[in-house]
Amino acid sequence: MSCTFQATIVAASATVLFVTPMAVAAPADRIIHGGPIVTVNPTQPNAEAVAIASGRIVAVGSETDVMKHKGEADERITPLEALEAITIDGARLYGEEAKKGSIEVGKLADLVVLSANPLTVPPATLRAIRVEETLKDGKTVWKRSQTPQER
Repeated sequence: MSCTFQATIVAASATVLFVTPMAVAAPADRIIHGGPIVTVNPTQPNAEAVAIASGRIVAVGSETDVMKHKGEADERITPLEALEAITIDGARLYGEEAKKGSIEVGKLADLVVLSANPLTVPPATLRAIRVEETLKDGKTVWKRSQTPQER
């Protein structure tokens, strides 16, 4: 069962809070899911997903129920876009793309070693990728197999 709300969304520690009930019927142009949702509604205090259309919440409930409200817009990004957002785009934001943000000769050796290639694995398995090692200035600062004494 879906319940609709009008609210301001406040994110704090991956929890989303909602307030006032309101009836709205429209296809969603954004769906929030994947974390705990607290509704401040005594008849439905928790939910798995929220659908938003034109700035209004159109559905709150189970992920299955809320996904029925999905509109045409798709706000997902590709794994490459996500990787660029946290690497080269971040470096560009600070004007540091000449020295970091990509793996190139002469750039800082600040990088992570992953258990799988996020650009080639099936999307459903992305969350299973683990960081195996973290390097800062070319030196290992964390390694999965290391004990605290070896660091």
